[in-house]
Amino acid sequence: MKTPERKFEDRIARLELDDQPRQAFSSELRSRMLAEFASAPAPRGFRKVWRQIMTSPITKYAAAAIFIAAVLTAVNLLANNETADRQNIATDPPTRTTDAAGARPEDTPEKDIAAKDQPDAGEDQLELAARFYANHDVDGLIDLLETGSEDAKTASAAYLADLGSDKAIKPLQKAAQNYTGDSPNPFAAAAEKLQKKQPEPQPNSLSDETVNKSARDDTTTAKSESNKDATENKITNPQKGRLVRVLVTEKQTGLPLEKATVWVEASGSAAWTNSDGRCDLRWKRDEDEVLKVWARKNGFVRMLFCLTEENSPGVEPLEVVYEMEPASTIGGIILNERDEPIANVHVTVEINHEEHLDSPEIDVYEEVKSNSNGKWEFSGVPAELQLIEFTLKHSNYQTSERGTTVAQDFAALRNREYKMDLEDKYTLSGLVVNENGSPIPNARVQLGAYYFNRDRKHRMYTDQSGRFKFDDIEIRKSERMQFVTVSADGYAPDLKKVSFKKPNAEVKFVLKPGNTIHGRVVDPDGNPISEAKVSAGKWRNEWYHDLQSLDWKTKTDATGRFAWKDAPPDQIELIVEADGYLKREIEGITPSENGYEFVIHPQIRVHGKVVNWQTGQPIRNFSIRRHQGHSIHSSEDVRSSDGCFETKFTEGESFKITVLAEGCKPLTSREVTLGEQDVELVFEMVADSGIDCQVLNMDGEPVAGVRAILLQSALYMINNEFNESRLRYHPNIVTDSDGQFHFDPVEGDYEIVIVHDSGYAHLHSRELPNGGHGDIITLRPYARIRGSYYEGAKPAAKKNIGVDYPYSIVPREDFLNLRYSATTDEDGQFEFDGLFAGKARILVEPRVEVDVEAGKTHEVVLGGTGFTIKGQVLDVNGDPFGYETGRGSLNIEQVFTADAIPSDEIPVPTGVESMSFLDTMKWFGSFISSQEGKEWRTRIERHYAFDRNYSVIKLNEDGIFQQPNFLPGRYRLTFSAEPWADSTFDRYVPDYGNEFMKASAIIEVPEYESIEELDTPIDIGTLHCRPAPLEPGQKAPYFEVPALKKSGLIRSSDYYGKHVVLTFTNPYLNIDQPEKMATLKPALEGISARNDVQIINVAAELVPWQYMREKMIKDCTLPGIYGRTPNNRSKIAFDYDSSGLPYTVIIGPDGRIVAVDVQPGEIAGYLETADIY
Repeated sequence: MKTPERKFEDRIARLELDDQPRQAFSSELRSRMLAEFASAPAPRGFRKVWRQIMTSPITKYAAAAIFIAAVLTAVNLLANNETADRQNIATDPPTRTTDAAGARPEDTPEKDIAAKDQPDAGEDQLELAARFYANHDVDGLIDLLETGSEDAKTASAAYLADLGSDKAIKPLQKAAQNYTGDSPNPFAAAAEKLQKKQPEPQPNSLSDETVNKSARDDTTTAKSESNKDATENKITNPQKGRLVRVLVTEKQTGLPLEKATVWVEASGSAAWTNSDGRCDLRWKRDEDEVLKVWARKNGFVRMLFCLTEENSPGVEPLEVVYEMEPASTIGGIILNERDEPIANVHVTVEINHEEHLDSPEIDVYEEVKSNSNGKWEFSGVPAELQLIEFTLKHSNYQTSERGTTVAQDFAALRNREYKMDLEDKYTLSGLVVNENGSPIPNARVQLGAYYFNRDRKHRMYTDQSGRFKFDDIEIRKSERMQFVTVSADGYAPDLKKVSFKKPNAEVKFVLKPGNTIHGRVVDPDGNPISEAKVSAGKWRNEWYHDLQSLDWKTKTDATGRFAWKDAPPDQIELIVEADGYLKREIEGITPSENGYEFVIHPQIRVHGKVVNWQTGQPIRNFSIRRHQGHSIHSSEDVRSSDGCFETKFTEGESFKITVLAEGCKPLTSREVTLGEQDVELVFEMVADSGIDCQVLNMDGEPVAGVRAILLQSALYMINNEFNESRLRYHPNIVTDSDGQFHFDPVEGDYEIVIVHDSGYAHLHSRELPNGGHGDIITLRPYARIRGSYYEGAKPAAKKNIGVDYPYSIVPREDFLNLRYSATTDEDGQFEFDGLFAGKARILVEPRVEVDVEAGKTHEVVLGGTGFTIKGQVLDVNGDPFGYETGRGSLNIEQVFTADAIPSDEIPVPTGVESMSFLDTMKWFGSFISSQEGKEWRTRIERHYAFDRNYSVIKLNEDGIFQQPNFLPGRYRLTFSAEPWADSTFDRYVPDYGNEFMKASAIIEVPEYESIEELDTPIDIGTLHCRPAPLEPGQKAPYFEVPALKKSGLIRSSDYYGKHVVLTFTNPYLNIDQPEKMATLKPALEGISARNDVQIINVAAELVPWQYMREKMIKDCTLPGIYGRTPNNRSKIAFDYDSSGLPYTVIIGPDGRIVAVDVQPGEIAGYLETADIY
């Protein structure tokens, strides 16, 4: 074992010190020292000190400076006349460091932060180069090579030579040409070293700068041929740990592969296989919870295997065999929107890139670069393709992510003709004026839903003409609807949603005078708290669930008072913080003449002791989890000789602590509440060996090598297969030779799931007789469902059908979610195998439930009981909605009336006659949440098929649809479409969340007398789409709704020639959103007397029963006439994009949309303004 002194000498020797250093060498030496000693493991006794030093750039520099000074002093004392080989110094970089740049404090003034955003020459850039090297960031190092200080350039050259990426050769050669310093030229030496590392050219490789760039090249960490015999079969960075023996073979022949690179992600270490295809690794499990081991070799497809404690228990050596498949080549061309080729696009190719826990599998994640003709190639994919994904990046274009499973795309890739395009980046320009139309200079403009102090890319200020412009905006496809927030001194802030449907978006803001919110911050005794920070929090959350784009903040004065004179007119959340006090977030704050008083409580200190409940002796090693409310806020490992701990809560209103100790059952404290400041808790831990079970097959024999999964959260399985990468969130382990497995103690309920070829097990913790201590788990036989599927009277051939389990398999809410799929044959026959026992549902129309019993085969006949519906969807231009147009979704849902449930099945509260509508709704909310209400709801849904009335209908390439087996009744069809992220070349990446067309219809399916009638489909004709979302200038969708307070229908056509103020509402909002309703009523009253305006209120009947309706009518007191809809998923709600209540749309006399999502205070203004836009 090496002494500390010897380790120190080894590290100094690796630095290759020069006793007569030039300036460039001194700077390079400093960067290498930082990297070398940052990568060194700290002595145990000094870990905490070292960790503290490394968290701050200042302390890091200080420590490095002290050490360098000491080393250089020693060098000067031992100086001699020999000169080191500086060429080696320039091309041999240090061991990689994992050091990260320190974060700046949030509250640093913006002008100071702006100065720090750019790396300082010399010192900061050297550390940045080391960080880029540790992260294998070749692009970052090239940027420093071109723009950094001379010292940073020299260090970057050394790092690039070591990383081995050939994309750095030309930048290094350019730097060598521009070098004017002393000989030897460090950039030329680095370029020469890098060129020697490059592999021999592969057949069919591109000649024009096409670069096959991998995260780590095969030859980067391999041993040179000169010392092969001495180093063969040894890891380049040896460490103690469990031995992992690797064998790499060729899949087709089984022959060993020599010089395959086996690389470990966590440590960055690697080894070459010897002539027998073998090499050894060491797995240090206390540092690497998941050991990811890749096998790579030129001409073969990369593979990955992940080792975990669960899938590889024990300490004996592990044998991992990689059967590598010869690689094939794909390629294509990258074009811009003008069909011009784009050079230097970074193309990341991804195939099956996830954690592989059962066996080594193909795992491709590589990067190539397009040449000057926009062409790229990659030689590293398997012969058979099922799904391939790409990420395209270029500094001048939008980043694009896409994937394909289409055979014709695979053929184009094989022919190297696959086309992908990149969109130009976006611009946003705008104008900010006051109510008089005068420009407002220096107004702050924030792009995005959140405010970040250091994010200057999405923030700017208006010029003297009140204008602003954001250039080169990169927006993800799923974020085309962006929020823009504007604030200025003396004005209330405003917020708009801007749709980036075109590359150049424009927006105009008219700011109104500011409003005042004032108050004071006090402690629980009423004493003022000075220097408390009060800041703006979430605002207008009905637009977005967590919108927080305002940057206002202030501090209280000596009397604890604060004032915000430029506040918005509507509700906002304020955040109050002070040193030593719990952070508080207060919602629903509005401008008011009366000041607010915010009481904040001192931080809660919790301390105590963890002991063994039997002996009273302290437990020295344990972990604590801090719970704030219902979530785990943070965790902390504790090492204490006396079992004592101390922690603090800095925000929240209710708190708990859970203690976890090895060999003990987890224990959670009582709830700690506001007002408690110094809480002492004693945790008496009860011994618990954990969960120890044995798995037997149906013959009573142990089942070895089967995976047992412990669930305390959801796991999804399709056809009894799961995504392996999700298993890292669930404890899992493979049974030993005796079929036994062990899990550490867990808190709360859990499930055990076992899936094996011979059978399965799915058990709740309550079903284990001994609570998991020595229980025997016997695998159950799978069940089977088979049968025939008919469309009308004819067998349905080649149809995909599914099975799921909508109800708990045992009486509980399952963590396991099961789904199965099958396809019918030519005679409509199908079979589902491998089913779990329970209440299964076959996903056809109409839905069919089957009580599945383990080991049994269930015969069913599906369909043949309803009509087939057919029709066609036309796009906004009247053309068939084709596959190239976008991703369309056609849904059909049965509409149930109030009498769908018999009156004797409807729950009625005691004393309903004297209850108001709001009281009745409160009662129903409590009822439906109770056990009785849940049972009632389940019974009603299952008996009256309320959970089986929804279906997704597929369209063919001509927009034609045909769906069978609809029972008599009334149905609502809704169609919506999202554009493809790249509608020309990329068919399987929709622009999620950005609907661009939609349509709807109501259809009636009649009764029938004979089954022969079912062979004649019901043709509903065409569904014509309108543009989406609904915007000013569009034709308002036609609507008709039943009147609420009288008989008959309310039709939009009856009010052509008038302005229509259409408001979606419900009296229950008087409780749920009282502030909004309080402003809506006077706003409508102010226009109710106008003859040119018709107010139409649409009340959503959340509970459509007659006695509820009668009570609701009394509370519907807004001006205007009232219509009703069965729920907020009605046709009119879909057509008018009414996602939240209350929601107001203004329709002009010409039947076109004037404004959508109108706030109460804006209604009169829109009606008075002739030219709205």
